[in-house]
Formats: sequence, structure tokens, C-alpha cells
Amino acid sequence: MPDKHGNPTENEIQSSIRQILEWRGWYVMRIQQGLGCQKGISDLIAVKNGRTVFLEIKKPTGKQSKDQLEFEADVKAHGGEYVVLRSVDEAVIFAKGGANADTSIPVQRHRWP
Repeated sequence: MPDKHGNPTENEIQSSIRQILEWRGWYVMRIQQGLGCQKGISDLIAVKNGRTVFLEIKKPTGKQSKDQLEFEADVKAHGGEYVVLRSVDEAVIFAKGGANADTSIPVQRHRWP
């Protein structure tokens, strides 16, 4: 259900992104945040053709927390891939192989009805 301004919630964006990635052949795991979980861990982990990517899902204006930024730095320091996706449009580009952890994703934002 959209927020009070008619925009999709982060959970709605995450569900749509997960569906797009799965449709494009990615194996996607949702990480349940909570007690005992690594602080700042990404929302999703996606795997395809031996490639593993940690995906943080944010609303277009959302910002990563300090813990999320530290997790991103740790992943990258160990040679891993970490991507922040802010829209369904960005997910489509990512799923087609148009972005990696070192590339920003210049796209027009999807307009939600």
C-alpha cells in the first residue's frame, strides 16, 4: 500500500525488485533483519552465474544508515559487490547487467500511479 503521499513503500519497491530479478534468472534471498543479524546487512542477496551481489533497497530519497555504510565498505574491501537500488527502473537496468557495484545507475525514476 502506498504511503500517505501516494508513493510506494520501501517494502513494495523491494518486492517488485525481487520479482524482476527472479524473472531475469537471479536467485534472490531476502534477509530478515533482527536479533542476531549482522548490523547493516543488505536487504537482498542476489546470485546469478557465479556472481553474488548484496543489494540494499531504498526509496528514491532514502539514505543508508551508518551500519549499512560500514557493511557496504566491508563487502567492497573483501572484493564483493554491493549495489543500492532505489527504483524498479534501476533494478531492470541492473538485472540486464547494466550496473555493478562501481557504477552509478543514471535512470529516470519510475512514476507510480
